[in-house]
Amino acid sequence: GGYLRQLPFRLYSWLLTRASTQGHPLVMYLHPWEIDPGQPRMAGPWVSRVRHYRNLSQTESRLTRILHQFRFGSIRDVLLGGIEGIGSDLRRPQPGAAALVKEVA
Repeated sequence: GGYLRQLPFRLYSWLLTRASTQGHPLVMYLHPWEIDPGQPRMAGPWVSRVRHYRNLSQTESRLTRILHQFRFGSIRDVLLGGIEGIGSDLRRPQPGAAALVKEVA
């Protein structure tokens, strides 16, 4: 979520496109507060405030654009080879994936 908010959207999208075309799966996450521009403001050092609140009002629209632009799935699906279009080598189950998924589940 931080990179989605902090980086210019075109750069963020380009980086995701580059990783995707090279067949690299990515983990993307954000916190619920990152789509709440009306959250209470904290006091603290200006660097922390900038890092925490910068582009907060744009996060939801940026996330929506990213979700329409790229294919997403669960880590489980990627490990088991269930997501197509993210690199031919990743469409096959990864070694030890079934055991890892059972262990996590």
